[in-house]
Amino acid sequence: MEQTRAFLSQLGLPTGDAYDLPSSPHTFPDGAHYRIEIPSVEGPRALVAVLAAYKDLASPWKELLDWYQQKEDARVKYDQLIEQFDPPGMLPETLQAIPGEEVEHLGAPVIASNLAYEDESGVRFVDGVSFQFNVSEHIVLVGAAAPVSMRWPSCWRACCCQPQER
Repeated sequence: MEQTRAFLSQLGLPTGDAYDLPSSPHTFPDGAHYRIEIPSVEGPRALVAVLAAYKDLASPWKELLDWYQQKEDARVKYDQLIEQFDPPGMLPETLQAIPGEEVEHLGAPVIASNLAYEDESGVRFVDGVSFQFNVSEHIVLVGAAAPVSMRWPSCWRACCCQPQER
């Protein structure tokens, strides 16, 4: 701190606290006094040189801000991507894993009773449908928009659909 005060003293500047600085007889348009007045003899050319240097100084700052903005955009997009593929309430991976052993085939027919299909907005596309078919059959669903063909898998896990007693 003493070295700084000695340096300021060599320049002819006040070395005390900012609140101990002498007031200037000059004032701002609102009436406030200047706290420090440093007389200058450089003239307008020095001011032009300072402004030109300031203009060149802004470019690295702009590049730094652009880099930071790109980094933050990438971080936000990464977080959104992770959030999209890891929604809350998702089944654990162990339950979704395909078993390595032979899958047991269903011998009984597939039976659905009072089936409904609803999208995320709450619109029901299918409501109250009941059907029964054997797993070896090909099934075609026909609606008002266009026929849709859907082939059921040739093998089902025995735990997926248990035959119902009639």
